[in-house]
Amino acid sequence: MQTAKLLGISRNVLRARLIDAGDLQPQRIGPATQAPGGAPPPVGVRADAAVRIGYQQFGLLWILRASGALDRSVLAHGASLAWHEFPSGADLVEALRAGALDLGVVGEAPPLLAQAARAPIVYLAAEPPAPQGEAIVVPAASAVARVADLRGGRVALTRGANVHLLWLRALEEAGVDGATIDVIYSDPASGRRLFETGAVDAWVIWDPHLAAVQHATGARVLRDATGLMANRAFYVGAREIIERRPDLVDLFLSEIARLGRTANDNAEAVVDLLGPSVDIARPALLAALRRNRFGVRPFDADLASSQQGIADLSLRAKLIPHAITIADACWIRAPAPSPAGAPVPAHAHSHPPPPASTGAPPSALGSLG
Repeated sequence: MQTAKLLGISRNVLRARLIDAGDLQPQRIGPATQAPGGAPPPVGVRADAAVRIGYQQFGLLWILRASGALDRSVLAHGASLAWHEFPSGADLVEALRAGALDLGVVGEAPPLLAQAARAPIVYLAAEPPAPQGEAIVVPAASAVARVADLRGGRVALTRGANVHLLWLRALEEAGVDGATIDVIYSDPASGRRLFETGAVDAWVIWDPHLAAVQHATGARVLRDATGLMANRAFYVGAREIIERRPDLVDLFLSEIARLGRTANDNAEAVVDLLGPSVDIARPALLAALRRNRFGVRPFDADLASSQQGIADLSLRAKLIPHAITIADACWIRAPAPSPAGAPVPAHAHSHPPPPASTGAPPSALGSLG
């Protein structure tokens, strides 16, 4: 009942939604999901009005999907939702680039790939840093004591994910040439199999997979992102939906903010909701949740500056093929209509334009967190 109370729904409805959310495989992009509770969409809502939202196995969007709160708000605005799960942010932004997704949540690295591929991606908001929510881990009995000890070894990570940048920063910090280590690119499920079977010496992974392997195997953190990467989650959208339906984008962000405040104060209830569908032990899920606090904020000039530094690092590391300017992907709201002849107020833009790429040297990245 605590979880049902958290979400403002009945226990029976909560149970039904947990059953519906039990499939963890990525869903095919398809028609809009049915309105919560099985009710048909209101008159005037067409199937092609669906707003397509991409989420991953952990985080507020999973909880928001289960609650149905956003579905109800969007229906009242003449639209409906279609929810799609992805194994990583790189897969999610690829769907956005292909025009198959409208809104979603990703880490710091995937939107850089999308922008470099000239996808119409726009940064909307961000969660607080969670540097302990991603790490390089080794088996409990491993003799590896520092990143430099991995020379000549094998490491698994997901290409284009936040952990890819963590790996590069950790190598830079340790003064290790990446060419001396064999990197195996894998999705989280494959990475865990490689790690547990001893096929790799280390795994670079994020929560909740990080907490799960720590709990199940006693995996030891060799280096987390503290002092190297902020490890933020970014809410992003396709430019078309943002320009066409900014009211729905506002609804999306306001529901995230509301639920984030509640989730921070009700970690046990959130674990009760997430646990049955993500197949992760309760202690591990609770540990992951407690090192990933929520508190959405607009994507402002400070965030854009930090993200520009990461983009410049990605260019030097050849993760993206050419320089990009984060300012080009900021959400700038259209100014409200003004009386004839009246000046447009200086604050009409939601976020001040951030600095463009400076090609700063590696030492300038020390402020990334």
